[in-house]
Amino acid sequence: TQLRASQRIERLLNDSPDMFIVLGTENDITFASPSTASLLGPAPTSIDDLLACASEGDRAILDEHVAATGQRAGSAFFELTDTTGATGWFELRVSDITDYELVRGHVVTARDITREVRLRDDLVRQAGTDMLTGLPNRRALDPTLDRAEHALTPGAHVAFLSLDLDGFKEINDTMGHHAGDDLLVQIARRLDRAIQPGQTLLRLGGDEFAVIIESTSGAADARSVAEHLRNVLAAPFRVGPRVEPLRTSIGVAVTADPAHVGALVIEADIAMYQAKRAGGDGIAVFEPEMEQAATATSRVARALRAADYDAEFHLEYQPIVTVDATRTVGYEALLRWNSPM
Repeated sequence: TQLRASQRIERLLNDSPDMFIVLGTENDITFASPSTASLLGPAPTSIDDLLACASEGDRAILDEHVAATGQRAGSAFFELTDTTGATGWFELRVSDITDYELVRGHVVTARDITREVRLRDDLVRQAGTDMLTGLPNRRALDPTLDRAEHALTPGAHVAFLSLDLDGFKEINDTMGHHAGDDLLVQIARRLDRAIQPGQTLLRLGGDEFAVIIESTSGAADARSVAEHLRNVLAAPFRVGPRVEPLRTSIGVAVTADPAHVGALVIEADIAMYQAKRAGGDGIAVFEPEMEQAATATSRVARALRAADYDAEFHLEYQPIVTVDATRTVGYEALLRWNSPM
């Protein structure tokens, strides 16, 4: 009966894609399922054969995990290199069954999860990639800013450039979204060729692009990068049968304070809208008074949306007279707003 049970267990182990290794009291391998040959070779002899598959930095962690049998529940994940030099991810679980007569050892179960890890990594990468242009998208914005924040060195600055295409909506409206998409792809390629190491180009959505400069000497240097990018986009683009010139408004925000890096996105947007209000096709570097003006404008806009038009607004008529003020030639109607704000 015991022999039949042993044969049944061995048959099950031999047919499993998971790897089973039995370690004896001296950490020698007393049993290895056939599937372990792809990782450890055809005749592994000791725990050292398994440890050798891990990188030097993970070897001690793997050894500790295997040695902690009975003290720690759950499994651990390791990147291991097989006998052919191929690297993959494995989930390792250790069970203490020294009391079981047919085993009398510690069983290490290794499951190859390389495919799942790569699929997960692909999904994460796709989630952070703009499907039209292939550039990092808004989901990649925070991780990129975090990287720039942690890489910031004393005396250096992080800069954020917000780029918005003036008149892009007109191209979409007159030529259709396919033409607009084609133009966005051309813009992305041209910008991608123009950026330098240490600079990250993103498409945030629509016709909004951004560039994060991880290390710059200050606002003047960041502005020169913005000038270069604006000049790169100034050359006309061919869209279908037409050749379209582009105007680009760019807002620039800079900081040397790691704690302030996250605020650069809003500041660069404020500066970009300042460039648009100045006529477009220009560059504006953020100044604190811009935020005050933007806040005031926003406050007025909110008050207008909430206003009681019947109670707060009234018309007044102002006469228009001749130069010598002897004759009234018309009236100008003025809408007055008595706001409680």
